[in-house]
Amino acid sequence: MLNLLRYLFTRNAFFTAICILLLGGFEYLLCAILATIDISAGLQSILASAPPFLRSMIGEQFMDLANLKVFAWNHPVAQAIGAALAIVLGARAVAGEVDNGAIELVMSQPISRSTYYLAHATHGSVALFLVSFGGIAGTLAGQNVYDIEKFAVPDLLQLGLNYFLLQLSWFAITLAISAFARDSGRVASVAFFIALIAFIVRAIGDLWDRTAFLLPFTLYNYFSPKKILLDRSPDLRDFVVLAMVSFLAMIVGGVQFHRRDLP
Repeated sequence: MLNLLRYLFTRNAFFTAICILLLGGFEYLLCAILATIDISAGLQSILASAPPFLRSMIGEQFMDLANLKVFAWNHPVAQAIGAALAIVLGARAVAGEVDNGAIELVMSQPISRSTYYLAHATHGSVALFLVSFGGIAGTLAGQNVYDIEKFAVPDLLQLGLNYFLLQLSWFAITLAISAFARDSGRVASVAFFIALIAFIVRAIGDLWDRTAFLLPFTLYNYFSPKKILLDRSPDLRDFVVLAMVSFLAMIVGGVQFHRRDLP
């Protein structure tokens, strides 16, 4: 187990480090932008000639500085960084190793399938945890360096946990798909498509009341920085749903991995 974990962390260290720097840097940069540019004044000039629907949407979500900082965590860039790492690691775990022929060599060693699968699940979880709280570190650093309105540290830690569980869900889903497949490229494509559709459904559901019934079916509905940072009333169900999705997907993937032929 330890040798396999060492191999996985070494193999994916560069990509993981890049994701940590990208998410932390993005959140830090957003704080710098909010501190040095009067975005509210710019939005007000846009609103003057915008249609009523757009005025309502922007007015509710982006006119307040705190809302803009929350939006930084809902931003497609922040979501894409976490999902990219989750999907790549999940796709590589089984299908990727089958695809490149390495899994036969690994499994010829005195290591059980359970140990192999658990090592990949552990590595993916730790990598996503580091990326999630790398983003929180970027927000904390930006708030302190640019002396803008600060969120409480306990609230930011809850946000980091919520983000981690969301990305862990995508990792677990990809890992489960990977356990059924032999081509990591197809696994990554399917997982990316599912995540993209889920993100689009969340965006449309928030803007169009007639599609709001779809929101409970997208994982992004259970990522709620506004509840955590602004309302300061996180919904425990959001954390539970994401944790349960992660757990169940990993169980499905583990069962299939034990049943499948290799390669």
